[in-house]
Amino acid sequence: MNCGRTRGAEIVGLVLILVLLAPSSLPAQSQVRLRSSEYFKEAFIPHLWEGTKNTFGRPENWGWLALGGGLTIIAHQYDGQVNDYFKDHKLAWGMAEFGNDWWGRGELQGAIAASMMFSGWWLEHEKTATAGEVLAEAQIIQGVVINVIKPIANKQRPHKGDNMSFPSGHTGTAFCTAAVLHHRFGWKLGAPAYAFAVITGLARMDVHAHWVSDVVMGATIAMVTGYAVSKHHDDYPYDVKFRKNGVAFMPVIMEEGYGFSLHLRW
Repeated sequence: MNCGRTRGAEIVGLVLILVLLAPSSLPAQSQVRLRSSEYFKEAFIPHLWEGTKNTFGRPENWGWLALGGGLTIIAHQYDGQVNDYFKDHKLAWGMAEFGNDWWGRGELQGAIAASMMFSGWWLEHEKTATAGEVLAEAQIIQGVVINVIKPIANKQRPHKGDNMSFPSGHTGTAFCTAAVLHHRFGWKLGAPAYAFAVITGLARMDVHAHWVSDVVMGATIAMVTGYAVSKHHDDYPYDVKFRKNGVAFMPVIMEEGYGFSLHLRW
């Protein structure tokens, strides 16, 4: 594969994604004025820890993880058959490259999250900045979990290259992004993101890098993480969240009129 062409496609794709995510107007009720020296200490690290607890400490998520585990066990019975199918039936042109070399890569998804965060800060658009932070935190959590499980499971890949097959990291990365974008922006971004995630899972099986059970479990972990982190994320306005002890008094504009908001922090 032409590496230069692949890199060029990544850049074009990332630009298109940022255009779709770019805010059309600036919110009046809060501005994003961040002090980077305080951000990681006061927001990102605490949010990351809370996201981890919300993902694996809430009983409602245990049920979803159990369901995904059950589907993984069922899928495991068909690992060989699905792998044999992809020996004789290849994905349409470009789909395997898209999932394996582009959309499923953690580097690209990390770049998307960082781009949303920084563009949101720069444009003073809290929704975009917060969504980027949520995506970054969810990707870190699911990535750590999947990469901890891999050596423990010690499952050989279909192509026998190594024993790091279960669960699928590429699939997890793609489905995590889909879950966060769906929860934060609805189906207008969730639908294409889920379509890309499905293509990624199929692409991993197409090149015999994963069994179907690997893909199911990777998707399960990532979706549970993405929704849990996004649903329970602390979206406290950044210009107040990052202040130290003191009082913040600011005007707000609501659908029903105007007013003032008083915040105390100590």
